[in-house]
Amino acid sequence: MLTDLPIGAHLTSPRWGYAHHGLYAGAGRVIHYAGLHGMFQSGLIEEVALEYFALGNAVQVRAWVAPKFSGEAAIERARARLGENRYSFWDNNCEHFAQWCISGTSRSEQVDSFSAWLRKVLNRLMIGRIGAYFGLRASQAPVGARRSRRNDLALQGERQRRDDRIRIGASV
Repeated sequence: MLTDLPIGAHLTSPRWGYAHHGLYAGAGRVIHYAGLHGMFQSGLIEEVALEYFALGNAVQVRAWVAPKFSGEAAIERARARLGENRYSFWDNNCEHFAQWCISGTSRSEQVDSFSAWLRKVLNRLMIGRIGAYFGLRASQAPVGARRSRRNDLALQGERQRRDDRIRIGASV
């Protein structure tokens, strides 16, 4: 476990599929948004032991170049929200909380990355379905669009007609 952490340090700890965020409050304590407990029960912003925050995982310090609030000022902001129970994966999670305490802006790079990935996947799925609906051949569909059996048959039919025209022209 880390020793000699500065008060107000932005801590992260890996979890399954994401990184958990909190602020070091001193004396081996971390303030963090507990997130979801159980199935969908929202957790609170709480102050816990560093070991509890880490849950047996590694802990890293996230460096900030020019934080708006640091040290005691960041911890004062964090303590002002202790007990808050408005967790939301999309707009009020542990990373939003830590970013807000240090920068004054609620933001999550993990949510931004996940949202971009989700938009890309949904876009590809929708383009493929829309192209198939309008009968576009795979060669006409936008990159990433899915090919359908209907499109393959249409393309095969066009090739057959082209071959027939070539054969008719050669026999004349």
